[in-house]
Amino acid sequence: MEENKPIHNEEEVRPPSNEQQLNTPSTDEPIVPAVETSAIINPTSEIKDMEVHHHAHDPAAPHHKKNWKSYFWEFLMLFLAVFCGFLAEYQLEHVIENSREKQFMKTMAEDLRSDSAALNRLIRLRKSRIRELDTLFHLIASDEYLTNGRKVHELYEFPYWDIFRFHPSDRTMQQLKNGGNLRLVRKIKVSNALIKYDVLVRYNKEYEPLQTELANQINQHLEKLLDPLVIEKSLRAYTDEQLVTDTVLLGRRGRRNLPSDIAISKLADADKKIFLKYINQVKTLYLQSMRDNMRTKELAEETLALVTNEYHLK
Repeated sequence: MEENKPIHNEEEVRPPSNEQQLNTPSTDEPIVPAVETSAIINPTSEIKDMEVHHHAHDPAAPHHKKNWKSYFWEFLMLFLAVFCGFLAEYQLEHVIENSREKQFMKTMAEDLRSDSAALNRLIRLRKSRIRELDTLFHLIASDEYLTNGRKVHELYEFPYWDIFRFHPSDRTMQQLKNGGNLRLVRKIKVSNALIKYDVLVRYNKEYEPLQTELANQINQHLEKLLDPLVIEKSLRAYTDEQLVTDTVLLGRRGRRNLPSDIAISKLADADKKIFLKYINQVKTLYLQSMRDNMRTKELAEETLALVTNEYHLK
């Protein structure tokens, strides 16, 4: 009976393992063909790649921290760039202001030369005027005017009607003061000299109304000495000549045509004293004005020399 028992191997009796069950296809499911090993995607590698890519673009991902030296050099470079730009702008502005300052000083030197020449002419005219007033004073004081009426008429026009005035060339000074450009004059000595000269010129201008007032007062007494018909005839030839020309005729005094014998009525003693008093006042005023012109001329020449030397002008 033992021979009729079926004989089984251990392998046949042993139940199949889990791996064998997985590899053994079920008869109830369709069989899927096997895929090559090289085509299988490694899910772990793919996940790692995705993680790396994600971290590279994530702003919250940790970066390499900068040390204090990096921040220091960045700040230093930015500071140097701003500072160099400031220096370049400052240097450009400095060059422009220096150029404007020198240009102002060139025109100031021209103005001072013009003032000096005008003051020279004015001083000569005032000296001549004082001599003429002295002559007129002597003619009236000695009653010589009664026999030398021609000389009185010759002295009439120039000492009284024409009041000498100094007209300074102040174009540059007005630009420096009114335009706020006086700050461009960096040299203190030059700036002080210009201000001093301008103050002196304006101070002397205050005497001009007094000259006009005295001239008007003395003219009232001259009317008692002079004959207006004689004056008109003496100037007729000059007037006609000026009317037919388009240019200014010079030398008016030499063109007067006075008769050789001119009679003048005798002045009353009171009028004579008043007349002589006014002549002395006008002469004193002209003498003081001449001295002021001399001081102004000296200061103009000193200022001109200072400006020329400090700014190396020709």
